[in-house]
Amino acid sequence: LLKRFLPGLFVFLSYKRGYWRADVVAGLTVGAMLIPQSMAYAELAGLPPTAGFDAVLLGLLAYALVGTSRHLGVGPEPGTAILAATGVGALAAGDPARYGSLMATLAGLVAVICLAGAALRLGFLAELLSKPVLVGYITGVGLTLISSQLGKSTGIAIRSDAFFGRVIELVQRASEVKPTTIAVSGGTLVLLMFLRRYAPKLPGALIGVGLATVASVTLDLPASGVRVVGDVAAELPVPHLPALSLSDLSKLLPTALGIALVGYTDNVLTARSVGAKMGYRVDANQELGALGVINLCSSMSGGFPVSSSASRTAVPAALGSKTQLTSLIAMAFVVLGLVALGPALARMPEPALAAVVLSAGIAIVDVGGLRRLWDVSKVELAIAVGGALAVMIFDVLNGVLIAVGASVLLAFARIALPHDAIL
Repeated sequence: LLKRFLPGLFVFLSYKRGYWRADVVAGLTVGAMLIPQSMAYAELAGLPPTAGFDAVLLGLLAYALVGTSRHLGVGPEPGTAILAATGVGALAAGDPARYGSLMATLAGLVAVICLAGAALRLGFLAELLSKPVLVGYITGVGLTLISSQLGKSTGIAIRSDAFFGRVIELVQRASEVKPTTIAVSGGTLVLLMFLRRYAPKLPGALIGVGLATVASVTLDLPASGVRVVGDVAAELPVPHLPALSLSDLSKLLPTALGIALVGYTDNVLTARSVGAKMGYRVDANQELGALGVINLCSSMSGGFPVSSSASRTAVPAALGSKTQLTSLIAMAFVVLGLVALGPALARMPEPALAAVVLSAGIAIVDVGGLRRLWDVSKVELAIAVGGALAVMIFDVLNGVLIAVGASVLLAFARIALPHDAIL
């Protein structure tokens, strides 16, 4: 029973002394990545930067107990954040308090869907998104993420909320670009890309944002028009239930279903990939339940829907970590940073956080996947490009629905017209 419902705790009970050094180093590295990423992805979701800490802290503890992956980096993730913002924005009607409450409610609804799915053994749903559709969806999300940060990284108050509208508005208002703002975002982005390429084990986001914060203080960048995060409340999340409304639940349900499907697919594919390399098995249904648990923790902390990060998964594996102790060390590091670094976080430039999101968007644009589809099948390439355009034109949520529909149609086509060959 312990191995079935609390697999992380089962691993801890058989912990070996030789594991701790790699686990601690990996945990500190992941914690260093989490601080700037949590703040950046919270802003991407339309919330104050500190909401990122509310979304991640309890989830790290919970996943360490209920997850079957020893390396999965759970917490805020850009695709989930922007999908949630798309679904909640219209309902909040510009009210920040209601927006935050709806985000917490949405996370709770995602939790209920995932927990119910795990109870019904629906882990096979991870296969609903075919490879070409998944490549197209991820590419569309990456390009949408990049477009969402054009305003913050250039200093232009871009009003459009669509990919092509943002690009057109940027071109039309290019004369309004603030040189200091674009220098901060561009310099941070170049550093992040350099570290990702040549020193992937280092916490690039923390290094880049940290240097930008030092420059903000020493050069008084706010006086040059560079926006900073502002006061950061050094408070740990206190569990509580969000205000629930039946009408809100019904309106949020489509968004919650999309987040649950995409978040679970991303989680289980990432976890299985790393688990196969590291020599352990990942239980798909348990991972579906674990996704529900971490979203329940986020909801009760006043956060927003969360999933997992490929970069925060790959780094501890590359550093040789062995167990979920990595998540607990990362949680302790984030708590310490929140309590001790509040004044420094307040001087953090927003263009530097925008660079963190830009680097994430660039990383998930799957150019390699599109190239492989070109080599294998032009039809599947067309499906991938169509999925990417659906996300970029019709927003992320409708893009998810179109992607699932395309996967089902592709499956029916292969059943009706199976491949054959005469030898």
